[in-house]
Amino acid sequence: MTTYPTVALTGHRPQSLTAQQAAWVQVTLALVARRFADVYSTRVAVSGLALGCDTWWALSALAAGLELVAFVPFEAQADRWADADRTLWLALRAAATSETLVSPGGYDVKALHARNDMLIRSADAVIAVVRSDKPDGGAASALGKALAAGKPVLRMDPIVFTVRWETSPAHAD
Repeated sequence: MTTYPTVALTGHRPQSLTAQQAAWVQVTLALVARRFADVYSTRVAVSGLALGCDTWWALSALAAGLELVAFVPFEAQADRWADADRTLWLALRAAATSETLVSPGGYDVKALHARNDMLIRSADAVIAVVRSDKPDGGAASALGKALAAGKPVLRMDPIVFTVRWETSPAHAD
């Protein structure tokens, strides 16, 4: 039986999703987290703790009884967020069993990419919440990197509401 002890997620921020898409992602991530725990023996969920999919994955993973590992791109990640979002970010950081701070300073796009690279390297499988009509941006870039690294990727497409496994063409059977 295939196991994925550690699973990371990459995905869009809330502004890239409609209310219906965001609701679908949240409900589906709760189901996916439970399935990874029950079927694939997942014990660790990795999150970059960004707004949207990263936060929803962290919450779903904790609800499914998974250990949370956080990769924070920079200390000021939540500085511009609404108070409620910043409070949740702090709570998720506190709930994480381990945290890696990529850069101690303020906003840095290089730290975001480095965080994504670390997420992918740390995982046995990757969940990618990536819109099929948005082939650019951080989530799409991380999806490409995960596939190039030969990681099993569970792709969630909130445009057509599908969930499917993808395999890198270089590693296809």
